[in-house]
Amino acid sequence: MAKRILRFLIGAVVVLSVISFSSDSEAQGLNIFRASVDRISGNAGDSVTIGVRYDLSGSKPHNLRSLIARLIYDSSLIHVVSIETSGTATSLLYILDTISPSVIGFLAAGQSNQEIDLANPVLFRLKAVLNSKLSDTAWLRWDQSVAMFGDSSYGIDSIEEVDGWARTPQASGHVAVTIPRVIIYGQSDGYTADSVKTVVPVMLSDISRAGTQSARFSFSYDVQRLLFTGASTKESSDVGIGSLSSTSGNVDVNLLAKGQRIMGSDTVLWLSFTALVGTDTESTVFQSAHWIATNSSSLRGSIDYLIDSITLYGAFRKLSVNEFYGSGSFEVFPNPTSARFTIVPPDEAEYSVKIYDPLGAVCFESARLLKEIEIPRGTTAGLYRVVLRKRGSSFQIVRTLVVGP
Repeated sequence: MAKRILRFLIGAVVVLSVISFSSDSEAQGLNIFRASVDRISGNAGDSVTIGVRYDLSGSKPHNLRSLIARLIYDSSLIHVVSIETSGTATSLLYILDTISPSVIGFLAAGQSNQEIDLANPVLFRLKAVLNSKLSDTAWLRWDQSVAMFGDSSYGIDSIEEVDGWARTPQASGHVAVTIPRVIIYGQSDGYTADSVKTVVPVMLSDISRAGTQSARFSFSYDVQRLLFTGASTKESSDVGIGSLSSTSGNVDVNLLAKGQRIMGSDTVLWLSFTALVGTDTESTVFQSAHWIATNSSSLRGSIDYLIDSITLYGAFRKLSVNEFYGSGSFEVFPNPTSARFTIVPPDEAEYSVKIYDPLGAVCFESARLLKEIEIPRGTTAGLYRVVLRKRGSSFQIVRTLVVGP
């Protein structure tokens, strides 16, 4: 039985861990596990039933006899009364812990150490009450930064996660922009940050009756911890990107309806970043977030921004045997810089130089050391690694260069 309980999560998520075994290495259909939460409609104050479902496709061996899950939700909009397993795939249910009124942890299992009922697509049901504050949409989410299955020994080759929500049947000009908590893990040697790619979803409440044909979403972020690399929408989405601009930590995304209007009630935008993770736990949030309809015929109402934190968990790693950091290695100045910098080597030997960008790609290299290097216009701000290698040796000396906007 899986024993993994993630006690540090404080977002809007269910985390699953399923025991599964594979008996041979024959070429078989991939096992794809699809987890979803119901999307329902109801009025404020209604008592509702929300199903948590799954679908398993594939022909490889498996043994789905237990799972550990943690559901996190917005308790100001949804009050969970109970969890029920009667008539579901789960025979046994144990409440494990509750971090806050918005979090329920539990373990679900099949009967007598057997598999859960694979003929029943419902894992369990939530009995809940929609609070009077619910005006449009309340989310129940999966945290996509958390791996549901740790490795291939579980027998699951791919996993899909579908968020759920409860919304009121009427929609107006009111807009709720939601960005859930994102958790990012990395490893650092204490001198240079670990560059970890991540995607942040931007969710929008149901605005189908607002007549919004175009809108602009803008925000600013901490360039010392994040590097913005782009934005996208799903091909199946009712919204597309008209234009995008990003300057010195400020981003503007202009969205256009593919049909007659932007509907909302789902993730409308995916923001891509590279997180710079050090050895400490750090947290950051988007600042100055704004959503505004840009077509004059759109209904205008109040806007709520439900923006959670982006948390970076850094673990220490030792330097490789052929790397060295230290004040006696070589000097780089000025540091930080945004135009040019000078390298002073530690001795008179011949050195080659390579510079790695925040994504870990080589952005400059020379077989001989140039004492002054100019930074091209438009270079992304962030932490760069300057690596010198002495001719005829595999030993490298490394310094961190901070490039400003």
